[in-house]
Amino acid sequence: MLVIFAGYIAFTSFELFQSECTGYRNCFDFDRRMARLHVWDLSWIKDDWRHSVHMGLLELSQFTFGNYNVLPFVSSILILAVTYKLVYSITQKRIASVIAVLVTLQSSIFFNYDTSVTYPSFWSLFFILSLYLTRTKFYVFSPVFFVLSVLAKSITILFLPALLLFVLIDKNLNKLVIIILYLAVVLLGIVGIYLIDDVGKSLLLIDRFDSEQFFMGFVSWIWKGFAHDQFTVVFLIFATTLLITKRIHQGLPAIIFCYGIIFTSPILIGMSSYDVWPYRFVPLITGISLLIGILVASMDKWIGSFNIKRQ
Repeated sequence: MLVIFAGYIAFTSFELFQSECTGYRNCFDFDRRMARLHVWDLSWIKDDWRHSVHMGLLELSQFTFGNYNVLPFVSSILILAVTYKLVYSITQKRIASVIAVLVTLQSSIFFNYDTSVTYPSFWSLFFILSLYLTRTKFYVFSPVFFVLSVLAKSITILFLPALLLFVLIDKNLNKLVIIILYLAVVLLGIVGIYLIDDVGKSLLLIDRFDSEQFFMGFVSWIWKGFAHDQFTVVFLIFATTLLITKRIHQGLPAIIFCYGIIFTSPILIGMSSYDVWPYRFVPLITGISLLIGILVASMDKWIGSFNIKRQ
């Protein structure tokens, strides 16, 4: 892991000193983000609370390191670390955790946005961390990081069913307490929506229904979200098929988690003004890496089943 992290940091660190708006990239979102950063300060939180997490951390990065890209890069490194710990907490095998990290690193989605200022990965880190904490003694802090992820990226609300189903199916002794904590957070959120109209407008994503786009969303996430990352989709299909056909029950929570995120695509495309973009699938990359890690840890169960018995 030290070699992997050292290699990743050394290979990627040069991006910290390059403009994000280069080559084929569309610079509109980058220019808009930079223009806002040049005038944003803490006084904006009252009127721009939804962007306060990302903007605040980006400003902290600039103030501390003189570079907006540093903390997004640190966030991506922490995603790799949390992925390792999450896989190990389930499989108890280090080699499975290492391979899961390598699966994350090979993803073009992860690699394209690991130092991005326009689409920083802070929200993904908070969401993945909230998932990992459900399997630790610090599970009471899981809803805190989930709320931070929602504040940073409101579409994370749609990922809550996937997280809760993971907790329910997972062999977790604290699942009842965790579910109650999350229900309490949801109730407080509903109260907040009614009390503060601006909050409600920014969190209520569903504002229309287009049946054609809705049903297209079940497949369009592949070419919209994974247009340049087809190999990761192959990992998803391969791992899902083996885990189900070989009845490796350890992988069921991870399967539910992955497809819970995937099935938010029809909602985004057909029932809201949002769309499916690759950077919104960074948590799914972690889920797919988890599937592969579990598959590696259970290798003796599924490889042995392919052996043909001699007559």
